[in-house]
Amino acid sequence: MSTVPEQWVAALTELGIVAGSLAGFAVAFGLALLVTRPPAPRPAPGGGEPGTEPPAVAGFVVSGWRVTGDAVAGTLLDLAARGQVELRQPGADPARTAVAVLPADRRGLLPYERRVLDRIGEVAAGGPAALLALPFRDRRESRVWWRRLRREVAADARARGLSRRRFGLGVRSALTVVAAFAAIGVGHAVIRYVERTSGTDGGAEAGITALVAAFVGLTVLTRRDVGERDTEAGRAAAARWSAVRESSRAFAQLPPAAVAVHQRRLAYAAALGVARSTTQVIDFGMSSRRRVWSSYGGSWRLVRVHYPRRGRYGLKTRTLLGRGCFALAAGIALVVAPTQLGYVAGVSPGWLPALPGAGALLAVIGTHTVLRTLVDTFTARTVTGQVLWRQLWRTHSPTSQNRHPYLYHLAVDDGRSERTTAWVLPAYFGDGCRPGDTVTVTVRPWSRRVLDLHREPRPEPAAPAAATGPAPDRRLRFALDARDVAAALGLPDPARLTAVPGASGVTEYVTGDGARPLLVIQVATGAFADVGWRVASRGTPVAGTPDAYVNADRAAVRRGDTTVLLRAGGPAIAPQALAGLARLVAAQLEPHTVRTA
Repeated sequence: MSTVPEQWVAALTELGIVAGSLAGFAVAFGLALLVTRPPAPRPAPGGGEPGTEPPAVAGFVVSGWRVTGDAVAGTLLDLAARGQVELRQPGADPARTAVAVLPADRRGLLPYERRVLDRIGEVAAGGPAALLALPFRDRRESRVWWRRLRREVAADARARGLSRRRFGLGVRSALTVVAAFAAIGVGHAVIRYVERTSGTDGGAEAGITALVAAFVGLTVLTRRDVGERDTEAGRAAAARWSAVRESSRAFAQLPPAAVAVHQRRLAYAAALGVARSTTQVIDFGMSSRRRVWSSYGGSWRLVRVHYPRRGRYGLKTRTLLGRGCFALAAGIALVVAPTQLGYVAGVSPGWLPALPGAGALLAVIGTHTVLRTLVDTFTARTVTGQVLWRQLWRTHSPTSQNRHPYLYHLAVDDGRSERTTAWVLPAYFGDGCRPGDTVTVTVRPWSRRVLDLHREPRPEPAAPAAATGPAPDRRLRFALDARDVAAALGLPDPARLTAVPGASGVTEYVTGDGARPLLVIQVATGAFADVGWRVASRGTPVAGTPDAYVNADRAAVRRGDTTVLLRAGGPAIAPQALAGLARLVAAQLEPHTVRTA
């Protein structure tokens, strides 16, 4: 009966000590994650009222204290509702929605709101940008942007008392103690190994070194950011916002441009994850490199990109000529002396008759390669366009360990077609361009190799207006006399009601005490008008007034392609009062016209 050698038993024992020590720490770390996992929020009974938290924080607490893409989409819509950006949908397809930065006062914006606005300004630097063009084209830039945004949202939630670090002081202290015991086990195993293999008692120094290294490494793990968890106030907010989410499911099919009608309510619905038609077209993640949006030529359009990967692509002229000459010479040799070459190469006699044909084919390929390369050398051309994508394609290794960039794929849209093939950019051009730049490249058309590159200066991102406030809004606007509105609402003191023009064609009627607006009137055209009209026209027709409806807390009057929308800004307005306001609007509207501000 065979026996296991003692050294094997000792080695397995030492490995078992190390594995058991580290496994013990891993189990403790997993238990800490399990114990500190935030509970799934339950909707508050009786529904809930929206709080003062921004959409990103509302989405944060209902999504398990995580920042999701829905929260960022809600932030964009909130910026639109507050007049920082404008969403334009030219047709019936929400995917064609464009976004533009408005000149507005940025004071009071939170850090993550500024980050979202800056990203929009970067993409829309030259004018309105397609909403689908917001995703990043650089993976590192995307990771950095998201990491910073998550930290900013978590910091805001923590400042509001809604969140705390997932691993608090007590959990980290307990894990540190477990890490110390695990490190002792690792150090003990190293001492045993050194003394066993060296035959001396000098393993203490190596064991202490291993102990310290293991303890430091495991302690670093206990200090890493593993996310956020709930607080008592956070659980209450999550329950309240969960109830709001349940009551916001009617927004599921609305497009992003509907924020002009529904204002911040659509922003919160998107952040809470129920406005799916909206969040599907608002994405701040990574773009697809094969379907990229381009603004070159003045209008946004989707360009499909093909990336060549084999054969002649990106090769130098001398390399292509060498390949072609070799193929030509080999082909001629096979045609001239197939029998002799076949015997030398050890080809089976049955295959010898096929060698001349193979040689002829090889000679044709070689001749084509040589001639096409020569033509390519003397027909270099210049292409000007927008960089859609730049990505490492090939590396080379001067040594067996280090690999360096060698060739990049460079997709450039010259505005001639909705399809393009990427060029091959040598690595010695360095970081000479990035997506969004306008470049002029000298290229060889057949090998697709870039010979020279010149980048044009980028336009400056959209800058905020001066701190004095927003610039005048030149969009269509319709306003009723404040005294007529006060009379329709039954206010005892009509003089206290004031009409305040806002962004996106909105006029608010507020009282002098600074409370929420009592009434909001907005002029909508195009897609905005269609969305608002579909919602309002499901209600009750206004007697004696064609194309006017009252639906719950809102009303709409339509003339031609223009719709005037009325909704309660604060307390609910009686349907009879809304109907009276709709009659006032209809009386002042001329068919197919609307007054401008």
